Amino acid sequence: SAVFVSTQPPLTSFLPYALRGSYIFVFFSSVHALGSMLCGLAVVNIYEACDRTWVKDVLTASRFRLCCTLVFIGWPSISLTVSMIFLILGEQLLPRFRM
Repeated sequence: SAVFVSTQPPLTSFLPYALRGSYIFVFFSSVHALGSMLCGLAVVNIYEACDRTWVKDVLTASRFRLCCTLVFIGWPSISLTVSMIFLILGEQLLPRFRM
């Protein structure tokens, strides 16, 4: 990261990553990747501390709780996908639009 911040891009027509918008998208990508890791860690710790009957009785007691539980379990993958999309936008698509 320090190399990208301190140097000019070799081919500015191909990948001008020195634009402010690119850094914003890369920052959001890092935030989502960190959030994905933290959420995944929370899911693992919560399910490790709970027993099977408590999860069945409490977390899946109603349809709303079941949906929230499934979203919480799947959120690390969703957040990591959003992170990759932001990274692709920051490095490829954004320089063509010139913010």
